[in-house]
Amino acid sequence: MSAPLAPQSSDGPGVSPSPEIVTVTVVAPVVPVERFLAVDLPGEIGLFSDHARSSWSFAVRGEVARVMGSGPSRFEQCRRGLDVLFASHREHAEPSGAPPPVALGGFSFVPGGAAEGPFRGFGDASFVLPRWLYARREDRAFLRLSFRAAEMSRAGALEGELDRIMQALRRAEVPERCDDEGPLEVERPSRETYGALVKQALQALEEGRFTKVVTAARARLVGTRSFDPRTVLTRLRATQPGCIVYGFERGGACFVGATPERLVTLSGRVLETEAVAGSIARGADVSRTSAELLASDKDRREHASVRRGILDALGPLTDSLELADEPEVRGLAALLHLVTPVRGLAARSRHVLELVRALHPTPAVAGAPREESLAWLREHEPFARGWYAAPVGYVDAHGDGAFVVALRSAVLEGNEAFAFAGGGIVTGSDPHREHEEVRLKLRAVFAALGAEP
Repeated sequence: MSAPLAPQSSDGPGVSPSPEIVTVTVVAPVVPVERFLAVDLPGEIGLFSDHARSSWSFAVRGEVARVMGSGPSRFEQCRRGLDVLFASHREHAEPSGAPPPVALGGFSFVPGGAAEGPFRGFGDASFVLPRWLYARREDRAFLRLSFRAAEMSRAGALEGELDRIMQALRRAEVPERCDDEGPLEVERPSRETYGALVKQALQALEEGRFTKVVTAARARLVGTRSFDPRTVLTRLRATQPGCIVYGFERGGACFVGATPERLVTLSGRVLETEAVAGSIARGADVSRTSAELLASDKDRREHASVRRGILDALGPLTDSLELADEPEVRGLAALLHLVTPVRGLAARSRHVLELVRALHPTPAVAGAPREESLAWLREHEPFARGWYAAPVGYVDAHGDGAFVVALRSAVLEGNEAFAFAGGGIVTGSDPHREHEEVRLKLRAVFAALGAEP
């Protein structure tokens, strides 16, 4: 519907002043948020679905404008670009209780990490203000249409478009399975290759280069027909109820996943995050397995590293941070994780992207110290991560928003998919156990893609 806004600054992509953008919002039927993706609409899809708490979930289609960033200053570029974008926006109609305008998107794990391979169309950072947005929070839902002010002359056509989508939303259904998917060829991360990477990490730990590093593994799946991102996302929601399900389409590829890890949420001055590190396969006796995880010295040290990293990153930006002395155990479909919720008060009015920049990458996805572990990963990890393990989420017109760490994920392009998972390596890690943990983390993605675990 519209082209990305043009760059205006010399230090990287941004946005130039744009024509006024108008939004019309109406009360909508309360349906599963993924159902909106099945409505027949043009344009790329997007999804941020958080059913585990009383927060907004969004499904989007198409775009009115796009903000992009690149290089080390990509967080600042996106913040400036989004400020310009939202300043050009006005509400034509907005029911009481509707969320403010939002842009959805994310970042690459490191600058340049999405320049080639399956993420080549994603870039270092991009956020989309969607043409169509379905927002749901508990028993409230809204449908939003955004368009350029010049389209106001087509008011009658736009009203008809709203009415058509409202009717289609009540009928639309995304299939949870496709019986004609056909066989898949699967290249799993081998025990030998991933084990060798873990052994190299253990050697670097022994040499004192860092105290923790997080190594990633990648699987490749090839089907006889194209993967349908809408079906994959619906399966993830059905099978991973404790996770945030996300999907971002760029240039013909779609990045999807179900992550247990929230990076940060900001509402006014109140921020929330959590340390998630240390995991074990969920056994038949959950109480016994939980006790085993809590007693694991290796997992407790891995978790402590992430807690310290969060406190160090957010301390200068907050007036207060509250967290429990001991982690709790959170159970998911196949794994148990050590988790410490963190709640704080920002020192002043902050933008959510300031917090994202300070936190990313956490020790949970890179290691500690940060720069040393990143340098080792650049040297030893055999593929670029793209948007895997990076921040994805949304920003609203007030500078608030929510971001998660893009874990348990896959990028889909036609009949090919690349799935990702990783694990934290500390002194005492066992290569065999780490390989099994990665394979276990990949199971949720494999099942959503129609592959055997």
